[in-house]
Amino acid sequence: MKRLLNNLSVKLGLTLVLAIFALLIIIIAFLGYRAGEEGSSSLGEVDRAADQMRLVNRSQLSIANAQLFYVDSYVAAYEGDASLARDYLDQAQTLQQNAQGYFSEFEAIASQTALVETLSTTFHGLMQQGLIPLQTALVAGDGAQFRAAKEVASDLNQQFIEASVAYNDYMADQNKLMVVDYESDMQLIGYIDIAVLLFAALMVIFVR
Repeated sequence: MKRLLNNLSVKLGLTLVLAIFALLIIIIAFLGYRAGEEGSSSLGEVDRAADQMRLVNRSQLSIANAQLFYVDSYVAAYEGDASLARDYLDQAQTLQQNAQGYFSEFEAIASQTALVETLSTTFHGLMQQGLIPLQTALVAGDGAQFRAAKEVASDLNQQFIEASVAYNDYMADQNKLMVVDYESDMQLIGYIDIAVLLFAALMVIFVR
């Protein structure tokens, strides 16, 4: 009878150990799945933020180059080279369209925040009150209007640059925080895995 009870005790202990092992495997699998999901989400957010910053920077660069070509067109027209003036004007208009395209892509994927709203306001203000008047003045051959529009465009472009820098700095900080959070989560899960394995080992020793 005593031997039977001992056998039952051993079997019960083994069953308990196997049940604990199964539970630990489920826990580790769940933690791994959760870490993978959070990691994938964090990396996706980092990629999306990088795309947004890249579009803003491309738009800013296109605007800067467009302004330069508008000025070059004005100078060429002033010097009497109508053909070169037209070429510069065409390049400026293309760059202006590129800037609009880049920024439209940005607005399509960016979350609506105060910084995004400020950035959008400064961009559209620059386009409507700065670059378009430059283009109109050149097409009309109005030097006085061009010089006035150039001053306005320079001021508005500076506002757009400041808004872009503020937005890019914020997004860069957010990316760093997401990476740090992801690394912290992975480290915590690693500690949990080790603790679970140690607990399993102690249970085996205890049952024995």
